[in-house]
Amino acid sequence: WNSPLGKIGVAATNIAPEGLVRLKGELWTAVSKVSIKTGEKVVVKDIRGIKLIVVKHRKRRKT
Repeated sequence: WNSPLGKIGVAATNIAPEGLVRLKGELWTAVSKVSIKTGEKVVVKDIRGIKLIVVKHRKRRKT
Protein backbone atom coordinates (compact mmCIF):
# COMPACT_ATOMS: atom_id res chain seq x y z
CA TRP A 1 0.00 0.00 0.00
CA ASN A 2 1.43 3.36 -1.03
CA SER A 3 0.77 5.88 1.71
CA PRO A 4 -0.69 9.19 0.51
CA LEU A 5 1.31 11.09 3.18
CA GLY A 6 3.24 13.95 1.61
CA LYS A 7 1.53 13.50 -1.76
CA ILE A 8 0.05 16.39 -3.72
CA GLY A 9 -3.59 16.26 -4.77
CA VAL A 10 -6.25 18.64 -6.06
CA ALA A 11 -9.39 19.78 -4.24
CA ALA A 12 -12.33 18.26 -6.15
CA THR A 13 -14.76 20.32 -4.05
CA ASN A 14 -14.43 23.25 -1.69
CA ILE A 15 -12.90 22.04 1.58
CA ALA A 16 -14.40 24.06 4.44
CA PRO A 17 -13.59 22.26 6.68
CA GLU A 18 -14.45 19.01 4.86
CA GLY A 19 -14.58 18.16 1.17
CA LEU A 20 -13.16 15.89 -1.50
CA VAL A 21 -9.62 15.61 -2.85
CA ARG A 22 -8.53 13.85 -6.05
CA LEU A 23 -5.29 11.96 -5.48
CA LYS A 24 -3.85 9.69 -8.18
CA GLY A 25 -7.26 9.42 -9.85
CA GLU A 26 -9.11 8.51 -6.64
CA LEU A 27 -11.49 10.65 -4.59
CA TRP A 28 -10.80 10.92 -0.86
CA THR A 29 -12.66 12.71 1.92
CA ALA A 30 -10.39 15.44 3.25
CA VAL A 31 -10.36 17.88 6.16
CA SER A 32 -8.47 21.17 6.47
CA LYS A 33 -8.18 23.86 9.16
CA VAL A 34 -8.38 26.54 6.44
CA SER A 35 -10.78 26.89 3.51
CA ILE A 36 -9.47 25.47 0.25
CA LYS A 37 -11.21 26.17 -3.06
CA THR A 38 -12.02 23.65 -5.78
CA GLY A 39 -9.01 23.20 -8.07
CA GLU A 40 -6.36 24.27 -5.55
CA LYS A 41 -3.44 21.93 -4.90
CA VAL A 42 -3.17 20.34 -1.47
CA VAL A 43 -0.58 18.29 0.41
CA VAL A 44 -1.56 15.33 2.60
CA LYS A 45 -0.20 15.89 6.13
CA ASP A 46 -1.95 13.12 8.07
CA ILE A 47 -4.53 10.35 7.82
CA ARG A 48 -7.33 9.94 10.38
CA GLY A 49 -9.31 6.78 9.74
CA ILE A 50 -10.29 7.12 6.07
CA LYS A 51 -10.01 10.93 5.98
CA LEU A 52 -7.00 12.84 4.75
CA ILE A 53 -5.80 15.87 6.69
CA VAL A 54 -4.61 18.37 4.09
CA VAL A 55 -3.04 21.83 3.82
CA LYS A 56 -2.71 24.18 0.87
CA HIS A 57 0.26 23.37 -1.34
CA ARG A 58 2.82 26.17 -1.38
CA LYS A 59 5.31 26.45 -4.22
CA ARG A 60 8.91 26.56 -3.11
CA ARG A 61 10.80 29.68 -4.07
CA LYS A 62 14.10 29.37 -5.88
CA THR A 63 16.97 31.07 -4.07
